[in-house]
Formats: sequence, structure tokens, C-alpha cells
Amino acid sequence: MTKKIKKKFLYCFCDGASSFSPPIGGYGYAFISKNKKVIKKYYGNENSTTNNRMELMAFYKGVRRANKIFEGLEKIVFYTDSEYLVKGYNEYMERWRENGWRTNSNKEVQNLDIWKKIYKVKETNEFKIKLKWVKGHQKADSKDWKAKFNKIADALAVRAKENLRSEKIQRSDDCEFNFETFINQLKRKYKRLSRETTNKSRSNQIADEAYKDMKVLIIEAKKEKLI
Repeated sequence: MTKKIKKKFLYCFCDGASSFSPPIGGYGYAFISKNKKVIKKYYGNENSTTNNRMELMAFYKGVRRANKIFEGLEKIVFYTDSEYLVKGYNEYMERWRENGWRTNSNKEVQNLDIWKKIYKVKETNEFKIKLKWVKGHQKADSKDWKAKFNKIADALAVRAKENLRSEKIQRSDDCEFNFETFINQLKRKYKRLSRETTNKSRSNQIADEAYKDMKVLIIEAKKEKLI
């Protein structure tokens, strides 16, 4: 059994990502210490999903994971760039529940299965949860300290989503991000893609994927102090 990490206070940045064709999605979240250091990062993905669902999943999985790996935890401040999640959690969820999980227009709440899980967590969780909004996709030189960690969560979500495009990387559910594993995944991915390159259009798509992967790789390499 893995020894729990002793922490009283944490930040957690969570994010979701999706694409329409194919309808795949990923989520990611990162636990950050009080002195603004990354502690742990996790990601997961789903087929036939939506961006909103992935935003919810990132938050829910983050709460669940915190209960498993931390000891003595008193409070976590979660940050997300999803207004859907923030307003749903802070403003609407209690009203939805009292109304039989229906909206003011008497329609069933979307993503109801996850909202119910989130509500249960909110009611039964032992540590305090604060959920706040952060502006997404800020520039790299932003003076807002939260921008950096929001980008990490976004990169994890995008990576999880893109993993589903690869035949060699199967669906993952709440996996810890590991730099060495990521490198090996990229090696397998581009070895396969190099065999598929038969036209200019496909070559351009691969170049775009490589650019996105490189951005994530640089971020992770810096954190690992490899560059």
C-alpha cells in the first residue's frame, strides 16, 4: 500500500478537452503545494464524450484522488476555466437536486450521473472544497501565477484526449502522469505515424500533432529540470 502524503492545504488545477470528430475527450488535474510546486499529476480519457463532461470528470476525479493519496488534508482550492462547472457547483447544484435534478425549464440536468457523484462528494467529503474560476489559455508571460498551472492541467487533458487517437495507447482512467512513460508513448506514436505518411495532407496533420506534443514535452522537461 502506497504511503499517503501529509498535507493540510493544496491547490488543484483541473481541465477537460474534447474533439467532435471523432468524439473523444480527456481530462487532467494537478495537485499544487501551498508554495506553488507541482506534487502529482493525473489524466484520463473517454470515447463518445463532450468537453463539459470532461471538465466535470477532472474535478470529480481530483477530489476522489485527494482522498486516496493525502493524509491530514483540511482544504483544497480547486481552479478550473469552466464556468459550467463553477456555476453548476457553486450556484445551481443544490437547486437542481431539490427540483428532482431538473433545470428551471424542467429539463433533466445534463451529465446527471457525474453531477450526482459531485453532489455526494460535496456532502460527505471530510476536507473543505473551494471551487474557483481561472481564465483559460492565458499567455505564457502572464503575471497571474495561476496561468502556469492551468496550462499544465490543459496539457494533461489534451494529451489524454490525443492518446485515444493512437492504436497503441488504450483508454486510460485516472492515471498518474509519468515523464518516462510519456516519452515512450510518443516514440510508439510517431513510429506508427511514420509508416502511415502517404500524402501531404496527412503529413501536415502529423506535423500539427508533433507541435502540440512538443509544447507538452518542453513543459514537462522543464519541470523535471532536464532543460
